[in-house]
Amino acid sequence: MLLTPLEDPGLTVLPTHRVATTPLPSSDQIKTVLSDVFELRDFPFNASTQDHTRSQFLASLRTEGKNAPVFGLTRQGDDRYVTLTLKPAHRPSIQASPRAKLDVSLLQQLIVTRLCPTQQEQEAILYTKDDHEALDWVANGTGTGAFLLNATKVSEVQAVAAAGERMPHKSTYFYPKPLTGLVINVMNG
Repeated sequence: MLLTPLEDPGLTVLPTHRVATTPLPSSDQIKTVLSDVFELRDFPFNASTQDHTRSQFLASLRTEGKNAPVFGLTRQGDDRYVTLTLKPAHRPSIQASPRAKLDVSLLQQLIVTRLCPTQQEQEAILYTKDDHEALDWVANGTGTGAFLLNATKVSEVQAVAAAGERMPHKSTYFYPKPLTGLVINVMNG
């Protein structure tokens, strides 16, 4: 067991990105399905610009995510990354529960359930804390699409707990992790 104060500056919550392994709709269908709720911004790339574009895409995801719920999306075979910014009219109200305001809840409700509607598809999702790993899994064919999100804030975890709610599945990845399997044996002569 490890106890640490919530205010500890070394305590970090990393995002848990989702990678679909079942077929996703086409890019045009995704835009049709999501454009009523999200503002979509494309980051097109080719082989020579992919690394630079990826850096810009991830920086945009983090920067814009400070002011509004923003998600990242890429599909296998596409030559673009896409940021999805939740339109103001669809953002949770002030009165919404702390759990409903979490990016991970919004991702599940507004994106994953629309693009992976069956239980079987949702159970075939892989998880990773690493942005690049999620994008690489799609690029190398391990996954068919990646859904990136910003990290849950420690204050958001605290608000959910204070409201007596449970955090959604795969919504927190606290870092650093305590060592496991460490055994100390006192050796007396």
